[in-house]
Amino acid sequence: MISGTVMLDATVSEQQIEYPTDIKLLNEGRCQLEGMIERGCRASGTGYATHVS
Repeated sequence: MISGTVMLDATVSEQQIEYPTDIKLLNEGRCQLEGMIERGCRASGTGYATHVS
């Protein structure tokens, strides 16, 4: 038989957790893709236009 002592830490702290939503995930992906496109355009010398209205 195995014997011993198990110590647990059950400390709980209230947190403001913001759960992701579909819109937030989509926007985060859009922002990351814009950054990749911008870096690629600058590296290739083709320029990069921000918001075109």
